[in-house]
Amino acid sequence: MERGQSSMAKSDFNASVSAYTEAIRLDPQSIAAHVGRGNAYRWKGERDKAIADFTEAIRLDPKNPELFVARSGAYLDKGDYTAAIADYTAAILHDPKNAQLRVDRGRVWEYKGEYDKAVADFTEAIRLDPKCSRAYAARGEAYTVMGDNDKAIFDYSEAIQLDPKNPLHYGARGGRWEVKGEHDKAIADFTKGIRYYDSTKVSRFLDAEKRVGVRVAVVAVEQSTSEAGSVQITANENSDVGFGSWKAFAFAGRGGAWLSKKEYDKAIKDCTEAIRLDPSRADAYYNRGQAYLKTGDFDKAIADLTEAIRLYPKSGASYYYRGLAYQKKGDTKKAKEDFAQAKKLGYEPGQNH
Repeated sequence: MERGQSSMAKSDFNASVSAYTEAIRLDPQSIAAHVGRGNAYRWKGERDKAIADFTEAIRLDPKNPELFVARSGAYLDKGDYTAAIADYTAAILHDPKNAQLRVDRGRVWEYKGEYDKAVADFTEAIRLDPKCSRAYAARGEAYTVMGDNDKAIFDYSEAIQLDPKNPLHYGARGGRWEVKGEHDKAIADFTKGIRYYDSTKVSRFLDAEKRVGVRVAVVAVEQSTSEAGSVQITANENSDVGFGSWKAFAFAGRGGAWLSKKEYDKAIKDCTEAIRLDPSRADAYYNRGQAYLKTGDFDKAIADLTEAIRLYPKSGASYYYRGLAYQKKGDTKKAKEDFAQAKKLGYEPGQNH
């Protein structure tokens, strides 16, 4: 058992599997050995084998909610949200007063796109534990996706009151303020989030999500000015959000708010930092490209908007503003091509996306 744990700590998953397999040979009834090997199989990407081990552990101890939680993580790895929800439901049955289990199941409902059920779980979690900041933040995310920015802001504010140094809450609320056109409030929130950012602390804040294999999705900022059509970019729901990626999100969000306030130099500075931290952020390229367009640096605008399109080809706004940059340079042919593609993607000038 100790050798299996030691190998896991060193990320030597093959050795860990071997050690736990030997432990199971010596004691087939060892729940810890089945769980340990199941975790090692998960890290190896052998999900069916992981599920088999967790299932055997559940057979040996059918009333242990943590075993159902462990198996749900493997189902989540497979994208089998229905099975994951079933496991969380079983865990809740055995531990009905556990607010964290409600939050976890609610997040899986979100992945299935069933946001009303997610909200119901988050609301029940808050009833069970009114000081659960994680439940407020999760419900805020659900309301964000549902387009109810006022309820999202309320929930993020409650989360901040309960956990005032959590940078994730400030970034999320900042995004909602920006969508509502409250640019100064957005900048204040993103600035606080960046100030409170610290990799060790963020690791603690994300730990509750990673504990059960739930992926954290950062909700991106949508710009909402009359001149600048926006791009909605979200983190991949099937990948963990790294610490640098979260900080990039905050800088990109604040850069978008500066852009809305027509403070283009500040927008360029923040978006450049976002790109340095995470070169895959299409919104940072898009916002910086617009700032360059406004300041007359058309070549840089075209380069940034081209990269935004490469990263997020469904953005009609990126095509439109690149078309404007080509038009300013006198390249009528390329401008018309971009305007046509923008229209094909459903973007019209002055439209907010």
